[in-house]
Amino acid sequence: MKKKVNEIKKEESQESQTEFINRKRKEIRAELKTYLKDIDHILTANDIIDEVLHDDNDEDFNDFVMLLGRDSMMDDPETAQELAMDLFNYFPRETLHGKSLAEKMPFAELKKMEKAFQDFKNGTGSGNYSYTLPKELW
Repeated sequence: MKKKVNEIKKEESQESQTEFINRKRKEIRAELKTYLKDIDHILTANDIIDEVLHDDNDEDFNDFVMLLGRDSMMDDPETAQELAMDLFNYFPRETLHGKSLAEKMPFAELKKMEKAFQDFKNGTGSGNYSYTLPKELW
């Protein structure tokens, strides 16, 4: 078992930024599909991802969380918020010229962000991680 874990860690350490982002997108899309099905949402995963692409204002994040959670029918706002954060971080957005935040930021910083977010989701992190994309990378 320990060998298997070490092999996975070795594969992840050799993963390129593009491979990492593609793997994360696949995981997020699968989680989103399951979530939408579980809450009997009227939108599809593709509809939601399209909304992320065409989002033109980071101020609308809370509205997006409400869209995911079907407004007042939200039984699990934490899951909707976590999905929204993953979607906004890993999927392309017009505000970033068709790129995702994950594609714009340095890979080392992306790994720090992912670790902090996973720790937060697991209840073991402080939630104090912050990163501001420099204007020249927009």
